[in-house]
Amino acid sequence: MLLDELMPRYEFGGAHRIEVFAPPERALEAVKQVTPDEMPIARLLFALRSLPAHLVGKDGLPADKTVALYDHMARRFVLLAEQPGQEILVGRIGELWKLVGGMSPAFRDADGFAEFGEPGYAKVAASFSAVSRDGLTELCTETRVLTTDPTSRRAFERYWRVIQPWSGVIRRSWLRAAKRRAESDTCAAVEVESESDEKPRANGGLWVARSILPWVSVGAGAAKLIFLKDRLQAPMPWIEDFRHRRGRSPAHHGRSSEAHASRGGGTGNGHGGWFRDTRQTW
Repeated sequence: MLLDELMPRYEFGGAHRIEVFAPPERALEAVKQVTPDEMPIARLLFALRSLPAHLVGKDGLPADKTVALYDHMARRFVLLAEQPGQEILVGRIGELWKLVGGMSPAFRDADGFAEFGEPGYAKVAASFSAVSRDGLTELCTETRVLTTDPTSRRAFERYWRVIQPWSGVIRRSWLRAAKRRAESDTCAAVEVESESDEKPRANGGLWVARSILPWVSVGAGAAKLIFLKDRLQAPMPWIEDFRHRRGRSPAHHGRSSEAHASRGGGTGNGHGGWFRDTRQTW
């Protein structure tokens, strides 16, 4: 970790973690986008901590709830190092235990931060890191403090006893807000991707249906015609017998009927009765 490389030794510190259902790079991006408006408790603590500064006409902690907290932080901290999608490291040097009027020596980068050793100050390094574990992302924030001499150490220790619990509240609130942002963005992306995947399949299916159905109708019609043609061409003895009998003489018809009856044709439900009825009708 960048924090381990820059400040392996420290006197005060704290770390907080949360699991996020989002890629590491998205989780870290959400950390940079969180606003004080998403952290009601943190806003209250910022206001309380800023009272002494406001009383003497100076700027306090972040007041604009629409500006990203990371941007507010950039006014007081210096970006020391960054591994995109993995870790962000910022630092600050100052008389942090003084509520008003504390000095903050200037430095430009990680080298200036590491080399600074002037007595009377505290060096603070804070990191946000994201590591993928078992399909989730472990989003972590850690703060380490190293003082430059025993006097500043005692002064900061008294200050740390008071602000440590509230600092933890702010850090955890920040992580929860980042988690909500990262997971909501991830879910929205999944929904959009699912919709984009489904629409081509639906359109493709409709196109196939429109293309095939006419041919199915034509094929069904052709099959029907073939079936009727086969039925019409099939031998139908009763029609041929009817036509043959119709063309004979009445006498012959009579003899044929009697012969048919003598063979058991009858006059009720058999074909003989049907032929006699048909002959009488004609």
